[in-house]
Amino acid sequence: MVALKPDTHVLLDGEVKVYKRPNSKRWQATFKVNEHWVRISTGKRDLEEAKTVAREQYLDYKFRAKHDLPVVTKRFEDVAKLAVADMQKQLDAGAGRKVYKDYIKAIDKYFIPFFGKTYITNIDHEKILAFNAWRVAQIGREPKASTLNTHNSAMNKIYDEAVARGFISQGKVPVLSNNGEDDLPLFSGPLVSRARSPFACHHSAA
Repeated sequence: MVALKPDTHVLLDGEVKVYKRPNSKRWQATFKVNEHWVRISTGKRDLEEAKTVAREQYLDYKFRAKHDLPVVTKRFEDVAKLAVADMQKQLDAGAGRKVYKDYIKAIDKYFIPFFGKTYITNIDHEKILAFNAWRVAQIGREPKASTLNTHNSAMNKIYDEAVARGFISQGKVPVLSNNGEDDLPLFSGPLVSRARSPFACHHSAA
């Protein structure tokens, strides 16, 4: 039998592990659902409270897998699909904004194919610059500012989903700007001039 670290506890016959990362005061949990390893923060400092959260999350994930609902991870594509599902639900109910259709199209055509398996927490300035170049190649030209505005708004919907689920803090969300080839830039001054990239970003302070 493999010896567990002092700060690791098992639940549900070993299906769930609750543990602490170095220099962290809050308990984490990990478990496997189908072929996906899921790692979550319980948000709790008390061990018994953390165990309760871990059990509830494990059972919720198992329920989702059983009923063919998305098994949520921090991978970009999983978070993006949740954002798409939420927008589509609103559209079907007649409550969603018409522009949601454009957001969904941008997510499916550009964002998921490029960022797919990347963890949303690992998308940095260099990743976005690489995406900019890839998108130009896909379109065949520099996208217009109106297109970039739609894409940025679609990306922000994905980050809203990630923040709501505790996958990333608001302070770590990239701030996106755009400067298309034909249209007037939606931002002026230093924010636009700091980068030629049509999908520039910087990270706000945590």
